[in-house]
Amino acid sequence: MEKEKLALYREKLIDLQESHLSEKKELEADYLHNSQKNESGDLSAYSLHPADMATDTYEKEKNIAILSNLSNTLAAINEALYRVEQGTYGICEECGKEISSARLDAMPTACLCIECKTKKDNNKKNNKIGR
Repeated sequence: MEKEKLALYREKLIDLQESHLSEKKELEADYLHNSQKNESGDLSAYSLHPADMATDTYEKEKNIAILSNLSNTLAAINEALYRVEQGTYGICEECGKEISSARLDAMPTACLCIECKTKKDNNKKNNKIGR
């Protein structure tokens, strides 16, 4: 891959990393570090109505899922940045062929070419069907 193009992908990955870290910190501050009492604004730490409790639980679970997704995406970004530093970014980890620019533009953390990713996804589907 050309050095200029690699530098652009590196910059894109760093921008993604910074925005995801910022979003993760905001969510952690807003939802994980505040007590239920602070979130609800109530004098008691517990909701009095079952529907309110369900809503509170749903919101917490949703935010935990978002944080988990952000953490997974950050890990993928860090792995991609590591591949940039190692000189293996843009090379399929499965077949060793170059990953297309279109795929890297759409998904800068891609470590598999579209053909290998498709095969991997189809194998997962077939394994689930065979059970």
